[in-house]
Amino acid sequence: MSTCFSSSAPLGEPLCVKPCVDGVYLNGQPCAVSVTGTQTVTHTITTDVMATFGLHVIPATKTDRTFSITSAVVSTSPYVITAGISENIYQTRCVFHYINSSEDVCLYKKTITSLTFSGTDSGCVSAQHALITYAKIKVSNFTMTKQHSYILLRKGVEEVLGTCSEVSNSSGVWKMFLSPTPGNLQLIYDVDVADYGFYNNYPESCFNAPAGSNTELDGGPDMFYPEWARDYTPDGLWAQAAGHKFAFCKSGVEVPTANVFFTVPTEPIPIGDFARHPLLGDCYSWLLNLGADAGYVVKNYNDGVLADVVLTKALEPHSINLKALTAYYPISII
Repeated sequence: MSTCFSSSAPLGEPLCVKPCVDGVYLNGQPCAVSVTGTQTVTHTITTDVMATFGLHVIPATKTDRTFSITSAVVSTSPYVITAGISENIYQTRCVFHYINSSEDVCLYKKTITSLTFSGTDSGCVSAQHALITYAKIKVSNFTMTKQHSYILLRKGVEEVLGTCSEVSNSSGVWKMFLSPTPGNLQLIYDVDVADYGFYNNYPESCFNAPAGSNTELDGGPDMFYPEWARDYTPDGLWAQAAGHKFAFCKSGVEVPTANVFFTVPTEPIPIGDFARHPLLGDCYSWLLNLGADAGYVVKNYNDGVLADVVLTKALEPHSINLKALTAYYPISII
């Protein structure tokens, strides 16, 4: 809970609300006896696109999001404002690296992402020329984890060829927000705003938002498809919904909800190859990127023998480093 007093602050300190002197504000309006109000913005996003390969159903992109930012004001004397924000995104996304429909073989990379943060009010700041106060919310517990798995579908069976994970945590203040989201109002100088800015700072309305602005990319001035979602959990359907939402905000003409499309994510550069011989059986070789710790790893399979390091060891005497390769096409069966 943040308490903001309706009185002059000491010289050099920012004011949280306009000072009330002898019952009137500096603009001559009578001081409010009491002010109450609550604003809450929530978003619940669910997308689910599945790809079918043989008997297998693969989640091309599946995203679930629950978001809320809220503020509540109760003012008698002193002025009290509370606020909070909560974000939770869970996404499964698969990128296809190799597809061989004739042999029912495919290789794809599955990435499961969990992104969370929350925060409560940590002070407040007022508009300079209006009797409006905003709660400041500093977020310092941002956490994003990604679990990557390379999965080979072969002979109706899923084989996990390699896994790796990455974790990103905020150090100090990650982002700051104001609640409720300010309109086009100038704020009284505030040290936190000067140091951190605030994400939901939309300097233009939908009507005059330039292309590429956060107002457009977010789907309007309410963090519908915000920067962190676009960076860490990209989703084609979510992006289209944001575009339709912004178009409606800008023109007032609703876009038909059925006017959407989706392209299954694929990697244009193969990372290996597969062959099936009637006598020699299956053989494949893949160059997998298993993250900062393991680096690039070669997965070789020949007639039932799994040899992860055979080729790497063979190239070592010649000072050839597979990590420097950008593509790898290892199989040739005569």
